[in-house]
Amino acid sequence: MDMTELTGQLCMMRGVSGHEHRISKDIAALFAPLCDTVEIDPLGSVIACRKGTGDGGTVMMEAHMDEIGLMVKEIDENGFLYLTNIGGIDARILPANEVVVHGKTDLPGVVGAKPPHILGAEERKAALPLDKLYVDVGLSADKVREQISVGDSITFESTPLCLAGGRLSVKSQDDRSSVGVLLSVLEQLKHVSLPFDLYAVAAVQEEVGLRGSGCAAYRIQPDFAIAIDVCHGDTPDASENTFPLGSGAVVTKGPNIHPVLVQALTKVLDEHHIPYLIDIDGGDTGTDAWAIQIAGNGIPTLLFSLPLRYMHTPIETLQISDLNATAQGICRFLQSIERVGDVLC
Repeated sequence: MDMTELTGQLCMMRGVSGHEHRISKDIAALFAPLCDTVEIDPLGSVIACRKGTGDGGTVMMEAHMDEIGLMVKEIDENGFLYLTNIGGIDARILPANEVVVHGKTDLPGVVGAKPPHILGAEERKAALPLDKLYVDVGLSADKVREQISVGDSITFESTPLCLAGGRLSVKSQDDRSSVGVLLSVLEQLKHVSLPFDLYAVAAVQEEVGLRGSGCAAYRIQPDFAIAIDVCHGDTPDASENTFPLGSGAVVTKGPNIHPVLVQALTKVLDEHHIPYLIDIDGGDTGTDAWAIQIAGNGIPTLLFSLPLRYMHTPIETLQISDLNATAQGICRFLQSIERVGDVLC
């Protein structure tokens, strides 16, 4: 399973938060050959299970499959689409972007704005807010209304671009790249006996409130969980609280994370010479680990992160070796467990 190809395939799927039904079946189909059961829960999260060979407990791995995007808020008399955001979008990155409007059929569009040549002096000093931007699909108002309705979702148009140094740039790597890690772990363990049941969850609606992961964790009630998400990669203008691409796995420590699990995990990573860095987070990690930890009676949780540049843009960029290191680290850790309860002692 080539990680670059798999990540590109996942990122080209189009399912913003609340509209994951567009991709749930496709993602379930990727899990099906690697698991004993696959189902889609009422919210749309994909829950796959690989049965263990004994009574060693239950472990859940999780990544979210939704992406940020836009929604049609208004259609004006000329057929231009005015917007609201789904998830965290910086309006400064939107002008001149290509998008896809998911109406009755998928329609290509461009994000337009008032040209700088006719902006006033004061207007030139400030970034255009979202309510001053619009999408042009090239049709008259009547034709637009035949195809598009208020509330339809909009995603970025983006084609996977392989950069030098083994790096990949494409939309939605937050967090489809981590879904790829889940699939890679299952592929690597396909012929390995595990004494515990292993669940893999591709959760919905992380970007709008960590919703799907908490519901899935409450349903599964694992002995412990491993969440996978992205963290900020280093750039020239952002060196603090960022991680260099190519660092390997990033493992979080803090109150959201069970310290005994971290100790057991890092011991395995060290033994197998798998590269990793430590991220210190003194509170809410802002990831599904936060929701999973308090599901049901409480679930001890780990968090792996992938260094990602240009988060929440159409050119999110990461290094494939970091995905491979994370998948390898999870595999080695899972293979080190004979009984899940023993890890937490």
